[in-house]
Amino acid sequence: MEDLETVVFRDENGDEIEFQVLDYIEVDGQEYVIVAMPDDDDEAFILRVETGEDGTETYVTIEDDDEWDTVAEAYEELLEQEDEWDDLDDDDDLLDLDDDDDDDDDFDDVDDEDGSFSEDGRRRE
Repeated sequence: MEDLETVVFRDENGDEIEFQVLDYIEVDGQEYVIVAMPDDDDEAFILRVETGEDGTETYVTIEDDDEWDTVAEAYEELLEQEDEWDDLDDDDDLLDLDDDDDDDDDFDDVDDEDGSFSEDGRRRE
């Protein structure tokens, strides 16, 4: 399991609450951060990233429903694309790494006229 970046917020009582940063996304030129409480797979929060004049980043709740919907839809699309890539990675038919035949033409579509690739496909130094 990969270590996720964490951020700490204070609630209205001044108590610290730790969140994990799931992702950053840019929508219409504005950056947003997606955070969730550790061990909570059901709920995530979208916050707008605002940068002050001194370069300090502040995470701000989104009050506008249209803005929130736009960012949520963009994030859902991003997750769907990542799922599609994961499905491609899991598809054994796309790349057969256990090809035992002695076909030396596996790298025919690599242009090695300049000698930058060896026959086994490794970059020559």
